[in-house]
This record gives sequence, structure tokens and C-alpha cells, in this order.
Amino acid sequence: MILKYIIDFFNLEGGTRPHIVNIIRPKMLFNYILFFVFRKFNFLKIPYKPINLMVEISTRCNLLCPTCERELFKMELNGLPHDNVKLENIKQLAPILPYIYSVYLVSGIGEPFLNPEFWDIHKFFKSFRIKTGYFTNATFLTKDLIEKTFKEQVNTVTVSIDTFEKDKYCGIKKGADYAKTTEVISSFSYYKRKLNAKYFSLGLNFIFRKDNYKDILEYLDFAHKLGVDYVHCTTIITHLERDKELSFFLVPQDEQKKILLAAKKKAKELKIGIRLPHLSINPKQTCGYLWRCLSVFYNGDVGACPFFRTDRNFYYHIENSNIIYKKRKVGNTIVGNYLNEEIGKIWNGEKIISLRKGQINNKFALSPCDSCYYKYNLH
Repeated sequence: MILKYIIDFFNLEGGTRPHIVNIIRPKMLFNYILFFVFRKFNFLKIPYKPINLMVEISTRCNLLCPTCERELFKMELNGLPHDNVKLENIKQLAPILPYIYSVYLVSGIGEPFLNPEFWDIHKFFKSFRIKTGYFTNATFLTKDLIEKTFKEQVNTVTVSIDTFEKDKYCGIKKGADYAKTTEVISSFSYYKRKLNAKYFSLGLNFIFRKDNYKDILEYLDFAHKLGVDYVHCTTIITHLERDKELSFFLVPQDEQKKILLAAKKKAKELKIGIRLPHLSINPKQTCGYLWRCLSVFYNGDVGACPFFRTDRNFYYHIENSNIIYKKRKVGNTIVGNYLNEEIGKIWNGEKIISLRKGQINNKFALSPCDSCYYKYNLH
């Protein structure tokens, strides 16, 4: 009951959800207690360390998904980076890791398994007894790699599969093999049962778009059939103006509410965990990222937010408590570089403090925070 109260009160999802094996580490436990006590006070200089890190492993990818952030880099920015994170650099994060609850090896703009040092990097994080997870398109996963995932005690795996229909999947995930992806998901479920790996959670990532939002109910049946533990649902990010008509925000709110309530009910019936975007806007809400985690990118940059690593155009914003469409140039939320400065100092550095101050006073020091919809969990 106490654990459920903590989760509900602080809206702890995904990376911050407590797991008893990880909580018992003394420094981590003390850090989590400080987080629990002080989070709601929104201090500018925080007396605890980050709870979790999101770490980009590679910017290389084998797929050509038309609505991916990679398209933004190719078409509007200074070109697409093709690089892998190096273990020797990751080791510079060591001073803060005893305090960290979880690390997610996220895809960012790449596929983690294109980094040949993936397992060495994972082993380094695991040496601190940290809860770990990775996000993958599953195209490189084999029986051996699935077995290794359990051997190395990865706690969560999330597979990006945006639809249960083969033709739609091949249109969205250009270059992927639908049969192989579904086989990989089933194999994870099989090994979880075979090994009785209660510490392990298998998830799918579903992206709400204007043209697919009604699919979620059948998608949940699909996930249940494959033996999935949870479905992580987000809304599509409009990276390029050409994709603006795909936005879930264009679906009437009554219809959004109807489908989200139906999805929540069905997930409960199927006993599948589900994360759904919110619909309402609380003007007093502050961004959880600024008080909970940091995003670490391939080049050492540390972001307060995983979504805005670079100056760019953005298309949907909050204005007068409403979601509006407006093409607007917004800034980045990079607050330092851990290759040049210890990450603990970045966590309470001048730049991130200015962002927190902007959240509290509604006088934003750095775009795009002034009109961001992520902080309301609308994504």
C-alpha cells in the first residue's frame, strides 16, 4: 500500500517506479528518500541527485521511418550524426551512478544494438546494481541476444512496433521484418516464463496518430497474445511540417477521451500495464524532467529534456491552456556536457537552475519550455 501511495502521489512512471532489489542500495535509497520528501517543493537547487538517466547509445539506425526525428536532422539541421557512444566516455558518469535508481539505454535517433560496445556499457551500469532497460526496433535481436538479455539481468525491454497490422508496420518501419519482430517479442515472453524472471518486464511502444488511434484496442489484444507486460503509448511528435496532419491533437477531444478510457478499461481487463497521454492541462504543473532525470546524448551533451537536444522548428504548442498549431523556432535544453564537467555539477548548474526558475515563475529562460506540451504529459 505504501509503495502504491508513493507511485500514485508522485506520478512515478517507467524509470522511477521503485523495485525493491534496487532500492536497498544505501546511497540510492537515501537519494530516493530525499526525492520523495523534496520533489513537490520545486527547489531550484535540489538536495538530491537525479533518480534516473536516459542514455543514448547510438545515432546509427538500419531503418528509414518517415516520421522519425532522423528526418529532421537530414532535412532541416546540419546533417545526421553517425556515431556510437564509447564505454571510456560512459565511465565518466561513475561519480553519480551510486545514487541512480535506473538507466535506460534509449534509441534516441539510433538503434542501440548497432553499438558493438552495447553489452560492455550495460555491464558497466549494472556493476552499480542499477535497474536497466533498453528500447529497440528488435531487428538485430537473435535467440542468443534474447538469452543474453536475461543473463545480464536487463530489467525492461521496450520494442517499438507501432501497429499490429503487417502492411501498416512495413509502411511505418521501412526496412523492418514484421514476422521477425513479432517472433522476437514472443521469444522474450517465452524466456521470461521459462526462467521465471519476475524482475523482467516486456513492453511495446504504440504511437497515437490521427490515422491509427482507433487501432489501440486491437493492439492491446495483439500485445496480450504475444505475452507483453505493458504498452507504452505516446502521441506522434511532428518533426517536419509535412507530418502536421498526422497529429493526435487534431482528433476531437471528446473522441480522444473516449478511446483513451476504452484503452484503459481494456488493458485492465487483459491485465496489461498501460501508459496513456493525458488530456487535461494543469497550468500550475511543472516539468517532471527538471526535478527527476537527465538525458545523456551520444556526444556527451546533457539535456534537461530528451525531446529538445537542438534548436529546431516545432509545430504544436500550449497557449492560453489550449493546444495550438504554429510553426515556431525553438531552442534546445542542453545544460552541459559530462565530458567537460562532472554530471553532478550539471544537475545543479546555472543553466538547469534557470530552466527550473522559469517553470516556477512562468517566466521561461529558455525556449521551448514556455509553450511545451510534454510537461503536462500530453505526449
